[in-house]
Amino acid sequence: MKRKTYIILSGLIIFWIMAPLDALRSQPSERIRSSNRHYRRGDWVTYSMTRFIRSLAIGPEEIYFATTGGITRFNHFSDRWQEPYTVSDGLASNDIDLVAFDAATGYLWCTTALSISYMEPASRWWYNFYHDEIQLEQGEKIESMGFDDQSKIYLITNKSRCLVSPSTMVIFNEGAIPQPSIPILWFGKKAAAGSLPPFMNTPYGLIYDSQKKVFMDNHLRNFRITCWARDHWNRLWIGTWGLGAGRVDLFNMNLELLPFGLWGPTVHTILADEKGFWLGGIQKEQKTSAITLWNWLTSAPKYYEPFIIFGFNDDRITQIEKEGTTLWVATQNGLVRYDRKKESWRTYDQTSHLVDNRLEDLLFDGQTLWIATRGGLSAVQRTRAGKKDSLSFQIIDYEKLANVWIYDIANHDTLLWAATEFGLYVYDKARKSGGFYRGAFGPGTQRTFAVTCYEDEVWYATEKGISAFVVDEDSMKNWPTYAARNLQTDSRIYRLYADGYAVWAATQQGVYKLDRRDNRWVHYTIADGLPAADIYCLLPDGDYIWFGSSAGLTRFFWNDPHRID
Repeated sequence: MKRKTYIILSGLIIFWIMAPLDALRSQPSERIRSSNRHYRRGDWVTYSMTRFIRSLAIGPEEIYFATTGGITRFNHFSDRWQEPYTVSDGLASNDIDLVAFDAATGYLWCTTALSISYMEPASRWWYNFYHDEIQLEQGEKIESMGFDDQSKIYLITNKSRCLVSPSTMVIFNEGAIPQPSIPILWFGKKAAAGSLPPFMNTPYGLIYDSQKKVFMDNHLRNFRITCWARDHWNRLWIGTWGLGAGRVDLFNMNLELLPFGLWGPTVHTILADEKGFWLGGIQKEQKTSAITLWNWLTSAPKYYEPFIIFGFNDDRITQIEKEGTTLWVATQNGLVRYDRKKESWRTYDQTSHLVDNRLEDLLFDGQTLWIATRGGLSAVQRTRAGKKDSLSFQIIDYEKLANVWIYDIANHDTLLWAATEFGLYVYDKARKSGGFYRGAFGPGTQRTFAVTCYEDEVWYATEKGISAFVVDEDSMKNWPTYAARNLQTDSRIYRLYADGYAVWAATQQGVYKLDRRDNRWVHYTIADGLPAADIYCLLPDGDYIWFGSSAGLTRFFWNDPHRID
């Protein structure tokens, strides 16, 4: 007996909308059904690791690439990358297996390990339907998608099953795999891509092997060519596994690489300067990590790989800080100094009088670089400006902070606040003395994970949630109510930020925002547009705010005057 399942395209036949309601109710609540209509396109944008490409599709205006970090889009006419399609836009997953474009309807399709999705061209809303809802078997995967001139959609799975549907209603019926004589435009495994050129003029440091279909760089790393397609302008578009996208001018055989996205998906730290964003993190599933420097509006990303840089000894990056032309990088095995003028790198560790090699946070206050570690607090100052190695390392208050895990540090005039495993520690930089804060509204001896300061306010996060107090009790302007300045949550809180408009918290379960005007907390999750639950860091940017997560870098238009969150 043939199996059937029903998927309804937006705005077609209302009757079919009610058909699968029982099935939808039985699914886990975390499933993403469609784009969130509370937000407009562009309110949430996520950039992730898109160097690994599985398939591509050529549309009338854009080239679409199915990557491990969403669908990337390169515009034919502007000759530039566009904002990608990700979970932030309503996709069920960022890890895309297949992308396909139906020229007859203008619908953009994609498949993941979880679902099949399409984007309606007028609204640009995504709709997702999960494998169990279209009766795919356990472990079954869609390998090819095709469209014929009779308005039919064909899906071929890895179990050699074929599902056929009219594109106007999408009622899938199991049927026979179509004969090669039937004109079908295939995407994925059955795509008629033709052969690759026997040679290419590659950029410096890259070698093309036409027999193995790989590129090899000057570090002897191979990057497999996974997909390719020729457009109407006699250009060959290429997707690779690890090197990103490229195009070949078939008149002169010149290969141009088109890098886009982050080196790795996990972002633990964001630093902005005149060159763009410096991004780093501890990658969980990759063999190597790197710093990404990227201004997506003006230039391609640049990657700094410790694996191939002398003096950059560890790729587990926890924080990045700037001091003039010097970039400081905190890692889990020392402090890295990058002199951008000299293009030189050097790693400092306990042999340079760091209190501990396992660094958690950095803060530069204009004179001193403060270093939070898992074993105490250190500071670095320049002693003879202009001289080589003119750095002085100091261990701060070793008597009180020896072997104390410091998670976060924040500056407040002459005071330095530290979130530690035994509560808040405050250090008077002018008097060069400090101690644990035991005020009535402080955390006491509770493990404290994050701290931030705004004017006379000190906000901190413990295992029980977020609280705050004022250093000067006479300064109470714009002070939230007691209920508002105390948020209870069992979610691990990684970073806090406070200003005159809001207090932001990056947590293990999304982002919390205290709206000072309304004295209320707003909770943002994957359902809103975050690409993952784990949000490790944040960076305000006017009406926007950036989040670093386990699934990339996300920009959120938080101050939209036309929206109430």
